[in-house]
Amino acid sequence: MTFACPQQPNLHLPLSHLSDGICDCCNGVDEDVGICPDICDEVLKAERETHAKLLKGYELGSNKRNQELFKFKQFRKEKLEEIQQWKTERTSLDPQPSIQQAQEIKVNYTQERKKMAESLVRTSTLLAGMTTSELQTMTVLACQLSGEMGIHTDGGTTCGALRLAGLEGGLLWGEDNYNDKSTMRIVPNPDLAKLIFHNTAEGEYFWTLQEEYQGKTTTNRRRLEEEGMPEDYEDSHDYDDHFGDDDDDDDDDGEDDHTAQDHYKKKRKVNNNNKNNNNMSELEKEFVERVKTMSFSDVRRSFLKRSTELVEEIATALKSSTTDESDEAAEEQATKNTVDREAFNKVKSNLRTKEMTITKGFKSGASALLFFSANEELSLEQLRSLTFYTIYYGKLAAVQTWQAMIAAVDGLKDTDVDSSNAQTCGSPWAGSCPPKTIDRDGTVIPSSVLIKTAEEYCLNQATIAMDACAQVQETDGIPTDIPDGYFGYVTPVAVEEDGDDPIRKMFAPLASFPIEKEAVQKLEEEKERIEQEITALEGKMKDAWKAIGGKDGKKMGPKGELFSLADQCFSVEAGKYTYEVCVFKGAKQKDGDNAGGTSLGKFKRMDYNEETGERTLYWENGQQCWNGPARSATVHITCGAENKILSADEPDTCRYVLQMESYIACDDDYKKRMGL
Repeated sequence: MTFACPQQPNLHLPLSHLSDGICDCCNGVDEDVGICPDICDEVLKAERETHAKLLKGYELGSNKRNQELFKFKQFRKEKLEEIQQWKTERTSLDPQPSIQQAQEIKVNYTQERKKMAESLVRTSTLLAGMTTSELQTMTVLACQLSGEMGIHTDGGTTCGALRLAGLEGGLLWGEDNYNDKSTMRIVPNPDLAKLIFHNTAEGEYFWTLQEEYQGKTTTNRRRLEEEGMPEDYEDSHDYDDHFGDDDDDDDDDGEDDHTAQDHYKKKRKVNNNNKNNNNMSELEKEFVERVKTMSFSDVRRSFLKRSTELVEEIATALKSSTTDESDEAAEEQATKNTVDREAFNKVKSNLRTKEMTITKGFKSGASALLFFSANEELSLEQLRSLTFYTIYYGKLAAVQTWQAMIAAVDGLKDTDVDSSNAQTCGSPWAGSCPPKTIDRDGTVIPSSVLIKTAEEYCLNQATIAMDACAQVQETDGIPTDIPDGYFGYVTPVAVEEDGDDPIRKMFAPLASFPIEKEAVQKLEEEKERIEQEITALEGKMKDAWKAIGGKDGKKMGPKGELFSLADQCFSVEAGKYTYEVCVFKGAKQKDGDNAGGTSLGKFKRMDYNEETGERTLYWENGQQCWNGPARSATVHITCGAENKILSADEPDTCRYVLQMESYIACDDDYKKRMGL
């Protein structure tokens, strides 16, 4: 129970304050008569002025608040209508028909192309009569040549031509040759269509779909038989030698016949015991060494040996050309040697380039060797197809194909000729001229097309070798140039797609197979256009929801109060600092030495206390204080006709509290609370 002063209805006193000698009521009725003077006129005048000021501020603020809330209500209504319209437009947009039509074209193309590819292999006599081991060796050598030419390689470590050849049969294998992923996978038809169509239409070759295909190959891993590949894959094979001679003849090619499966088995064991990149690198070295020891690499090993010796001679010559003598003879000799240095450095650079080329070939061939060691279940037909299309994608000319076949097929090479001992100006293929043929059950190897090419080559190869030597001049016994063919090694060159080479003509039906590139391009452009429209509509809807505070509008505060303050900044000076807060953005503390300001955090939320009507804005996770918490800012809002910061304080370390006036707080609750 309280006592109300008659002329001050808002002032209620506890009964204990009556007759306590303190004049609480302005007319003194709370004390005995005659003790307190009547000062109601003065007191009530000040209260009336304060009341009038609060009332005026409230009325102005309330009017602005109502206007802004009405604007927000109308704005939200308009945005909701727009969102509904955009939803309707979004529903009508569907890229799937274009995607499906394009995919159907790709699948049909791939299926028809596959038939053509199989027909070419079936009807071609290029590889007829060759055994499985010979086809494997032929493929390795084709990879070696394509690697030296830089065809479809990733730094020379992968035979891209063999990977692409696999796709012609719907097959592929792992990305990392030396990371236990060399076994074949079946490519799902839609994915195969994407790969084949893209490769043909764009001329940019891929053997996996990269992002689209990631994670799918492991689920499709299987044998190329009807049954699935067993879990104990490495234990389910005998690892028979697929590179050995069928008759176990002891001839010069015997060194090519190591058991590749033994290497793969060892590699699987190493990987199971210790998955270490260094071990895998050692495995790669083993397979590279195997390629180096193959008879086809004789001239390459010979070149590398002679190149190393010549580089050492050049280094010695360059070193001896440096002199400290100052007489005229020494100066004359130094001038002469200046010319030699330029020529010698050019020769050294040329040799290094050829060495790198040969090394790339070794690595590319080794990747094919590893592939076959991990896929010994391939049938004769599959091997013939892989070899056939490795030649195609490797861009081998007829002469290069013939040379690889000589090294791969028993009986074609003259075993009395050792190309590693060939003279500098001699041809490593002299022992293969005139070209030989062998008969296997009525099948002549090589085919007539290769024999004709080989005969023309044999007529010219001696002249070509001598021409290479004729171009070379020597200084102090050191050649001043290394033309192609010097030391017996000729850098292979990719055959032109539209050239007259017999091999290219053989593949012409596949190369010219009709492809609906423009039709697919239009469909894909339509798909992209629709997807862009969808993205644009979804972006508009996202921005619209943000502008109206989300689906329930709560992010804009009660009834959308923060709508009029959104993205606005307010500041106040306090001491040597200026404090700035931006609604829905950041808060900063600025001074003269730090124009950019110190972050006090990003806008987090608005709290509204329904009992007290208090509105509080929070900025959090600002710049870390030295030896303290992350800075933060809190703004308490009271009713006012204008939006302005009244004060700023730091009650706790790096915690800043600001007082603000704003019309958004001028609501009915404030009016009642203040007795207005």
